[in-house]
Amino acid sequence: MASIWSHNSLLELSKFIAQKGHKVSFISTTRNIDHLPKIPQHLSSLITLVKHTLPVDDHIPTSTEATMDVKTADIQYLKKAIDGLEPQLTQFLENSSPDWIIYDFFPHLLPPVAGKLGISRAYFSIITSWFIAFGGPSSEAMIDNSDPRKEPEDYTVSPEWVKFSTRVAFQSYEFNWIIEAGKENDSGLSDVKQARLVISGSDVIFVRQCLNLNPNG
Repeated sequence: MASIWSHNSLLELSKFIAQKGHKVSFISTTRNIDHLPKIPQHLSSLITLVKHTLPVDDHIPTSTEATMDVKTADIQYLKKAIDGLEPQLTQFLENSSPDWIIYDFFPHLLPPVAGKLGISRAYFSIITSWFIAFGGPSSEAMIDNSDPRKEPEDYTVSPEWVKFSTRVAFQSYEFNWIIEAGKENDSGLSDVKQARLVISGSDVIFVRQCLNLNPNG
């Protein structure tokens, strides 16, 4: 059995897994579950929708449960609220004992909880493989922040560890996003640190690809 935590981004993966005959528990917050499209009838016995109540954060409306509900500057408060789901998620995993837990970028607290329970852990990346490759020369470098690039202009050229010709690089104005992602926010973590925690706590990384954008991926 697989348990999947997501902000709606992994429903198609849940269907794919269920089509192989595996049982899936799709875990999300109440409002996100209520807004999901209906599960196909032939998969309804294999996919269980599990609702968890998102803790209240005074900085965001009570109806806020997904990034599309808030301004970019307020996502930090949504992340903080999601951290408050740890007791509910822990209890669910203890009671259901899934073989795998699959999650996206947000729940950095999930990998250590699942690890203690002997549950295999998979991070499903919704960003492309080339973006991950641009992020560092190795997973270890991304995890321990040993990226050799130190200056903003280092990110405006192709990384030295990419040995083939490519134009993948940030424009100067785009680097501001990297700077902001590296700053600690109200959740207590920077986006970069959160990503490192998720990656380092995972047994495997699944990468979503689009054949239209990356036919050779």
